[in-house]
Amino acid sequence: YSQTDAIVCESDYIRRMFIEKIGDIPVLHRVIFNGLNEHEFEIRKIKENSYDFLFLAEFTFRKGYDIFVKAMERIKLKYPNFTAFCVGSGSEEQKFRDMVLQAGLADNVTFRSPMPAADALCHFRGGSM
Repeated sequence: YSQTDAIVCESDYIRRMFIEKIGDIPVLHRVIFNGLNEHEFEIRKIKENSYDFLFLAEFTFRKGYDIFVKAMERIKLKYPNFTAFCVGSGSEEQKFRDMVLQAGLADNVTFRSPMPAADALCHFRGGSM
């Protein structure tokens, strides 16, 4: 820790895991929560070309994109014309895109680069499936 001024954790859980696995943190440490803020949920008009499902996250395995793809495969059996909007980026974006292609979901799933949550939510109609 001699080279470190502070350690930032994204959640209290991560801070506790750090202490449990590495030991007490002898330097300044803070939890700075990531995620959505209340103002990002302001009511906006839903866009006409909205989607049935929204995946808004970093495209990494720990965010569960593989589970999302498996669920979409099952949904397509009953609702072949469903639509999904995947917003984000990440180290495993290509793997995510490849899984969508291999699952035969390319016509159902649209990918977009990161955008504010409020903007992404305007594309989500909250389908009744």
